[in-house]
Amino acid sequence: VGVGEIMGMERVGQWEGKESWFVAEADEYVEDSTQFRRNELWEDLSNFPARFLTLRPKIIVVNNLSWDHPDVYRSFEEVKQVFRNFLVCNLLPEGKLVFNRDDINLREIQEEVARERPDIEMVPFGMNIGGEIKLKIAGEHNRMNARAARATLEAMGEWRKEEIEEKLGEFSSTKRRLEWLGEMGGVVYIDDYAHHSDEITAAIQAVREWQAKKLAEGGRLVVAFQSHTYTRTMEFRKELVESLGAADGVVMTDIFPSAREDMSLGEQISSDDLCRDLNELRGRADYALNVRTNEELARYCENNLQQNDVLLCLGAGDIYHFFDDLKK
Repeated sequence: VGVGEIMGMERVGQWEGKESWFVAEADEYVEDSTQFRRNELWEDLSNFPARFLTLRPKIIVVNNLSWDHPDVYRSFEEVKQVFRNFLVCNLLPEGKLVFNRDDINLREIQEEVARERPDIEMVPFGMNIGGEIKLKIAGEHNRMNARAARATLEAMGEWRKEEIEEKLGEFSSTKRRLEWLGEMGGVVYIDDYAHHSDEITAAIQAVREWQAKKLAEGGRLVVAFQSHTYTRTMEFRKELVESLGAADGVVMTDIFPSAREDMSLGEQISSDDLCRDLNELRGRADYALNVRTNEELARYCENNLQQNDVLLCLGAGDIYHFFDDLKK
């Protein structure tokens, strides 16, 4: 439960009562954002209402650590502290922690957890552990995800490595994760949920790898981006601009705000600001453009994209609906 639609599966999130394992995706965001108010109550973070603190798992898989929710966490240090509390206090006795050994921040927390919970089995995965896995999907982040899955399944002890790798090789990704939308007029359209700078960097790298042939034939990788929440855009403005600057061009729609934040923040930050930063970074007045709406984004694609171009749609809001307008 907690995942999007998985390509090739009729449904996800079903439980028939006879399965040996229940798998849940969870994160560090708060249980009820409408009721949450950052105040002195959370100074020690021991009772912080993070969603994953409601779980008591036998196995915890952690791919990486990043500061993704500045509306509820004041610093990356707070994020790390809440993750540490989750691993130390919520993992069941004799449980297993599957962790990315290549992530330095996660490795530091893992070492603390190992000292406080000697009963936990540490199961590392990483670039140099276990060898490559042949996948249908592109991107180093997906290769790391596959390594995490393999390490987890091996630790569970119910499947052979060869069987695990065969099944991983059949995986076609989830909806809104490097999802192939289609090809129109010689232009490829791909959609991804990425909205944090690290995710944007990974998605751009993956699409350059996946669509290398088209791009080598004179195509451009153009990113259509809709930033998600005013708070995240303000806090990570520099990082967002740097990650988007790896594209050959950027077109944006207006920021997709959240009901959980102060709407007046929209007077302090906008997609226009990001575009100005990008144009300055790349030294081109036409590198980035804010077209504001999905309808205008569809019109932009019709009028500006050329044969062999690749349009990568990024964002956690409603930007992907532009493709419906484009098909009309």
